[in-house]
Amino acid sequence: MRAVKLKNNCLSGFTLLEIIITMSIAAFLSTILFHYMGTSLTRSSEPVIEVQKNFIITQIIEKITADYRILVIDGNTSLNHFKTIVENGNDENNSPFYGNYLVNTKFISFNNINIENAAPCVPADSCDILKVEITAADHTIQTLFARRIF
Repeated sequence: MRAVKLKNNCLSGFTLLEIIITMSIAAFLSTILFHYMGTSLTRSSEPVIEVQKNFIITQIIEKITADYRILVIDGNTSLNHFKTIVENGNDENNSPFYGNYLVNTKFISFNNINIENAAPCVPADSCDILKVEITAADHTIQTLFARRIF
């Protein structure tokens, strides 16, 4: 009897073509993933920056409001005096210094249906409402200060 020798024709491993196709697909998918994740990571700080800017302007307006309350408690309800304080509060050499901001102040009045009159309130001493608009760090906030009537 003759011994039959069996050949093992099964080769293990990958062909060069299979490796190139796999690498191409992996590179394509990683490029898409990097683009998606890269945009998310670079823009993830924007909400935090907006909150910080909002905090800056809120802090300024809270300091101004606190000083107004002190003036009212002390019996000084002159809105002209308070207007001067607010307009000069962004200068480091003045006291009080609230911070760096741009300010727009004006005396206003409302008509009988609670809409702000277009014409400025003249004379200023007859006006009971001071409109203060503060702009800091690309944010703007408006508030009204009223002369307290007892």
